[in-house]
Amino acid sequence: MFVLARVRACRHANRLGYRVGGMLLSLMVLGGVAAAGYWAGTNAVAPPALPLQSHEPESYTVANGTVGSTARISVTAAWTTTRTLHARGGGTVTSVPLKAGDEAAEGAVIATIDLQPVVVATGSVPMFRTLASGMSGPDVAQLQQLLTNKGFYSGKVDGDFGQSTRIATKSWQNSIGAAQTGVVDAGALLFVDRLPARMAVIPGVADLVAPGGVLVNVLASSPAFTATITATQRSGLSSGQTISIMGLEGGVWTGTLGTFEPALSGVPGSYIATITGTLCGADCGLVPVSGETALEGTIVLVPTTSGPIVPTSAMVVQPSGQSAVTMADGSTRAVTVVAQANGFAVVEGLEPGAVIRLPVAPER
Repeated sequence: MFVLARVRACRHANRLGYRVGGMLLSLMVLGGVAAAGYWAGTNAVAPPALPLQSHEPESYTVANGTVGSTARISVTAAWTTTRTLHARGGGTVTSVPLKAGDEAAEGAVIATIDLQPVVVATGSVPMFRTLASGMSGPDVAQLQQLLTNKGFYSGKVDGDFGQSTRIATKSWQNSIGAAQTGVVDAGALLFVDRLPARMAVIPGVADLVAPGGVLVNVLASSPAFTATITATQRSGLSSGQTISIMGLEGGVWTGTLGTFEPALSGVPGSYIATITGTLCGADCGLVPVSGETALEGTIVLVPTTSGPIVPTSAMVVQPSGQSAVTMADGSTRAVTVVAQANGFAVVEGLEPGAVIRLPVAPER
């Protein structure tokens, strides 16, 4: 019994020892974690502090330079028809001596129909009948004026088709290769208000022309020029500005912006502006008479100006309205803006080499 009681006592002591040991081990582990946490909390390496951004104003040394600004404009040239002339008689076009867009002078043969020349002459009364001896009227007077201008008639331009007019007519017919009848067929002459005039014969060689069919278009004295203005460009442009157009085969054609109208087609918000002036002058014949010809124009927004330049961001406006800059020593100096474009200005009041402060570094 004694032995059994001792054994039980030992087992009880062992269980108690295990519990105490486990508790001690747990306390040691917790203590170690806590100690480690304490060390980490007191000895962790802090991230390096970011350097403070400097707000010191940057400096800029004034130097001589040039500013200027231009706008590139899309330009279109197109001929317009002021009058259409019709053939009085029908037939086959056998030649077209007049090239499209060429100027036709008084007495020029513009085409032949059935080998008979068709001639243009100055006159307000259209050729509506055959002219022969014994007739009179303003159309006869126009014929007499033509014969006078060409050196075949020296009589009075009185509108009476007499013997001298008939003789002069035959001489004129011989000079142009027409049958020398002394009678002018209704289809042989085309009277127009002004000559010389640019013309375009519509039918080609071998085409059939019906009586009353379209024979020739009389063109305006020069093409119509228009400019297409984008919405961005519109704010800097106005009527009366000079536009330089790069002409065909070299040269520059100069015109003036006219009225602006919203474009009915194309890029939304764009405008169409008329262009007035002499423009192509003697080179107008280079512009094709059919369709539209695309050209490039340039408008000077700020004339090229040279002198001491500073960034516009460096300038402030004083209460008096005077522009000014801040010098390197902190003082303020008034300047006069001569011209500015693209973020820089030519000014008076500063010399090259002067140093000024910039609130923001300029981008060039």
